[in-house]
Amino acid sequence: MEMAKGRLYDGDASATWTLHTILRGSLKIFSPVCPLFCHHLTKVLYDEGTIDASAYPDLISTNLEDLGGVTKAIVEFNTMVWREKKSRNISLKSAISGISIPEELENYSKALTSMHNLD
Repeated sequence: MEMAKGRLYDGDASATWTLHTILRGSLKIFSPVCPLFCHHLTKVLYDEGTIDASAYPDLISTNLEDLGGVTKAIVEFNTMVWREKKSRNISLKSAISGISIPEELENYSKALTSMHNLD
């Protein structure tokens, strides 16, 4: 979600779709735990209810074991960038140079570059 947020601010339609899909799915998943809250949000945002939802969101067709490795790599990369910005005494929103995206995260380079304001 964090990587899509930067693209959302730039008016990227696919980022909007991604965040709405995550939100809508999350509301359905949490509906049994907090039904009135989820129903209210779903009614306001999407003009439908979650109380009558009969199925959870579909699983994305991907290898979940691969996602675990990617998630770990993204967390490690984010931590490294934030640590470097802190050591340079610059804000997290500031641009930073001299950081390259690891090869294993090349598919996410556009989002990571935008998210961290990499030069």
